[in-house]
Amino acid sequence: VINNTISLYEFPESNLEKFKLLHNFTYTDSILQILPFEISSNEFIVVGKSNKKIEIVKLNQDNKTIEVKYSYTHQKKLTSIFEIKEDKDKFLFFSDKFGEITIKKITPEETTESFEKKGKIISGHCDLITFLNISQNNKLLFSTDSFGKIKIYEFPNMSNVLSVLLYPNEGIKYCNFIGEHDKALLVLTNTN
Repeated sequence: VINNTISLYEFPESNLEKFKLLHNFTYTDSILQILPFEISSNEFIVVGKSNKKIEIVKLNQDNKTIEVKYSYTHQKKLTSIFEIKEDKDKFLFFSDKFGEITIKKITPEETTESFEKKGKIISGHCDLITFLNISQNNKLLFSTDSFGKIKIYEFPNMSNVLSVLLYPNEGIKYCNFIGEHDKALLVLTNTN
């Protein structure tokens, strides 16, 4: 993904170093994030930077066209998103520029109308959230903000904040879980 273009490439089995461009698709907005949704049916999640939209997009069988299957418009600009699966249901967790973390449930019986329903705010910061992610074992979650604060939550009980780290006056450029059992964080700031 670059700006508002999604590019689809093919990786040849014989030489994985060379891959060829199949098609480019123009999206209606610059893209914040793209996630796989249902790989078996060529569906993925596209999150717009400015349009406040989370859309489930389907790649048609000809691999030349995409169509928006479901669309959700949030009240504020989105900053980060991830998805977890529980049985047949999926849950989208996303953050926004007002410092709120929202959850939205997606079921196999989803319709256009049900997908448009607003998510529920479950936690947040006083400042713009810059990153939000969950550990690989789904037991920890972190969120970072523009003030330089990192909150580490127990998951799924997000009311239990395990730790708060401060990097005052340092913009957090990147943050993610690392190490065995995701017990450490990699933090990249303006100066460190």
